[in-house]
Amino acid sequence: MSERALDQDALAVIDVIRASVRISGVTQRDFAGAVGTSPSRLSAYIHGETAPSAALMLRCQRIGEALGAARAESVPTSLDAAASVRTALAAQGRSSGVLRMVLEGRDRLRDTLQHRPHLADAWAARALVGDERWDTLLAALVEHEFEATGRPAPAWTRTEPLDEEWLPAPGRLGVEAVRRQTPPWLAEKRILLAESALQVA
Repeated sequence: MSERALDQDALAVIDVIRASVRISGVTQRDFAGAVGTSPSRLSAYIHGETAPSAALMLRCQRIGEALGAARAESVPTSLDAAASVRTALAAQGRSSGVLRMVLEGRDRLRDTLQHRPHLADAWAARALVGDERWDTLLAALVEHEFEATGRPAPAWTRTEPLDEEWLPAPGRLGVEAVRRQTPPWLAEKRILLAESALQVA
């Protein structure tokens, strides 16, 4: 449908979506993932071929503005955390190095929530590593940090437990010892990671 055939309200929605993508500073494809839709559906919204729900339009606006503000202040976002983990996986694949990147992302989020709470929505952008296990761990850490500060966690952090138990960083401790020392909020995701391992980034 041509934009000339659209009414004033439909054109206003298109303007909001387009502005949100532009302000975010990320590609249209990455923005689609960040707000939880597909690139083709986001394109349909941008071209007026279909209308987003009011909730999705507001999510686009909120996340777009938050990502843009975070980049303006050089503050890392959930998308940056996921990209760092993907890079670590591709570069070395060693679980200890990848875990370090995940925990570094967690620490940056913690700093944002403590010192720049106005940028918390930059972590509402859905972050995907592309590996179910690391995606689940990153989501669990982000959810835990939000809840620790009394804020509702982003929707994307609510993930299902892994099908099998996973030990991200095999070390000197045996599996049973790690299982005993894993905090409950990770154990329920079937991730075995001792509390002590969470202190090192």
